[in-house]
Amino acid sequence: MNAHRFEAIINKVGYIGCRDSHISVIEKCRNQRVFTVLEDDAEFLFDREATTRILADAMEELPSDWDLLYLGCSPQKPQVRYSDTLFRIDFAKVTHAIIWHNRDHRAIEYILNHKTDI
Repeated sequence: MNAHRFEAIINKVGYIGCRDSHISVIEKCRNQRVFTVLEDDAEFLFDREATTRILADAMEELPSDWDLLYLGCSPQKPQVRYSDTLFRIDFAKVTHAIIWHNRDHRAIEYILNHKTDI
C-alpha cells in the first residue's frame, strides 16, 4: 500500500473541515481505481496479518458494483446483512476509514458535484 499524508483542512465548524478534507483527498485520488482514506484517529484492532486477511475476505465478498467499503461507521438507518461479514449501509456518519472503488467514477463524481450539499 502506498500511503500519502494530507493535512486536514481546519474550520471552526468541525464537520465542515472534515468534509472539505475528504473532498480534497477525493479530488486528488479521483483517477485511482481503488484508494483508502484513513483519518488520523483510525485504529486497526488486529495485527497486520489478521487485518490483511479480514480485508481480503471482505473485498472478496463485495459485489462487482460496490462503491465504498466502510471499515467502521455509525449507521443512521437500519443495516441489511449482505453476507456473513458485511452489511449494506444506506446512510452512515463517521468517515474515519473508507475504501473507495472508483470503477466508473459514479460515486466520486456524485460527491464532488454535491459537495456543498453534504
